[in-house]
Amino acid sequence: EPSEGSWGKFVSSTDFKGSSVWEFVPEASSLPKSMEGISQEEKDQLLYRRVQYFSVDTMQGDAFEAWWKKANEADAKLGINYHLAIFKSVFGGNDADYMIILIDNSRFDYYNHWEDRMKLRMENEEYKASMADMDASKWSVIKESNWKRLPKMTH
Repeated sequence: EPSEGSWGKFVSSTDFKGSSVWEFVPEASSLPKSMEGISQEEKDQLLYRRVQYFSVDTMQGDAFEAWWKKANEADAKLGINYHLAIFKSVFGGNDADYMIILIDNSRFDYYNHWEDRMKLRMENEEYKASMADMDASKWSVIKESNWKRLPKMTH
């Protein structure tokens, strides 16, 4: 049985506006394909998370997801494979419609891998042509953060 006033304490200490529920969008993510064949030991080395929150204009969610699908397909043609998970806001999200999490070993590795990916992309005329019609004016990054996952809690 809850004690007297426990519901009031719960409500007063909970930030309902900041609560968020996210739905994984596998079709726009590269995570399912890129995680196949990776051992648990290798997965445990992936401690870094680059997190971006996107806001998209009204009725632009499908276009946003389609662009990511197209970008992933173009990357696959170049042999670029990285761990990217896209989530759609179901509830909350602090005005964010999508959350994208890119997984890597460390922040340093992320920037090295990003530089390598961009070099491949910018040297490939087919890639540049396929992405030329991208209209990113309908969405924007509203927040970005970097997380370091703790592999295990020990006592």
